[in-house]
Amino acid sequence: MSAVSERPVEALRERLRGPLLAPGDRGFEAATLLWNGLIEKSPALVVQPTGAADVVEAVRFAREHEVPLSVRGGGHNIAGTAIAEGGLTIDMSLLRGIVVDPEARTATVQPGCLLGDVDRETQVHGLATPLGFISEVGMAGLTLGGGLGYLTRRFGWTVDNLLEVEIVTADGQVRRANGDEHADLFWAVRGAGATLVDKAGRRFALDSDPRGELAPRDVVARAVAQADAGGGAWLDARGVSEFGTRFPGITAMLAQHGIDPTRDLIPVAPALHYAMGGIQTDLEGRSSRAGLWAVGEVASTGVHGANRLASNSLLEGLVFADRAGRALQDEEDRSSTEIPPVAPERDPGLDEGCEEIRGEMRELMTGHVGLQRTEASLLHAEQALAALTARTPEGAWRTRNQLLVASLITQAARRRRESRGGHRRLDYPPPGLRRETA
Repeated sequence: MSAVSERPVEALRERLRGPLLAPGDRGFEAATLLWNGLIEKSPALVVQPTGAADVVEAVRFAREHEVPLSVRGGGHNIAGTAIAEGGLTIDMSLLRGIVVDPEARTATVQPGCLLGDVDRETQVHGLATPLGFISEVGMAGLTLGGGLGYLTRRFGWTVDNLLEVEIVTADGQVRRANGDEHADLFWAVRGAGATLVDKAGRRFALDSDPRGELAPRDVVARAVAQADAGGGAWLDARGVSEFGTRFPGITAMLAQHGIDPTRDLIPVAPALHYAMGGIQTDLEGRSSRAGLWAVGEVASTGVHGANRLASNSLLEGLVFADRAGRALQDEEDRSSTEIPPVAPERDPGLDEGCEEIRGEMRELMTGHVGLQRTEASLLHAEQALAALTARTPEGAWRTRNQLLVASLITQAARRRRESRGGHRRLDYPPPGLRRETA
């Protein structure tokens, strides 16, 4: 930003209500602090806005003088994108106001708020919304990145609950965006803008939820499964600008199959989480079987509820690995739990001839033990898996192990009649016993 003379900078200072900071000024270091201490960046100027008008001035200044621009909410982005090296950073830390409407069950949150700020104000009214796990993370960045938290499995991601935004766009204009006003801009804020369509080009996700593609993941997945069964489901990303630059990995993968996302529809299918949870342990990783310890995604500690999500599993892996390690040090008698060595068995190579059986197993699990289950579909799958197991040679141990796991999942799904997490039963409870869910 050395090309910008002092006069435009002073003119900007006069137009602002909030502080304009330069290196060496009081508060500059706090305004440029990043959570990732390995990132060493420093802007030439920092604007600390006290309202939308200050943000407009900062954006217009950066645009007019071709200055790199960044926005700092909580400073937690691991790549340090909150700081524009040698440019202009808009530090939102002075905008931390929150207004909660308990009757409408909504909260208006300013862009400098941290998660702890939102929790504090909403809990006064007995309300909560899906947020992340760390109270000092910025609310704006978390929301734009999706927002995974403890309430996600029940109420979706943070961005799923976003109703409206007031945004200063790159041209320096203040715009309000929601489902009705500047709807395209609202889509751009909440996602890249791609839509799900069926074979007729119709946005089928709107049939299941007025939020369409932005509904909670389980709702969208079931809608995709229904469309897939009715002829197919596709992602229409032809209107997403700079798709190849923004999603290079996906673009390269699609190219291997002859699909150009700027021209073609992308076939999609719902992702299935067959197994959530695992070996039940205590809070030190100890199972009910002597000598057997479990840590991470394989374990079921109960501290994160009924479902397993990647971030939760990482958190548990870090915490419970430490707890289990300390507990193992205190074990007095380990000799009785030692497992004798097992002589390695020679692989007869029989699994190579079982590809057809494994293919039938995959189709069976997708079709009958997938996103939506019934007693009839599960019973059919259980019987069909038993038949596949009978067809599998004893020496094809990899295939037989896969069939065993599939059978155990199917049997457990039959025993659990109520819907919970990723397990959806269509036939229970009976209509006369169902109650409205708030």
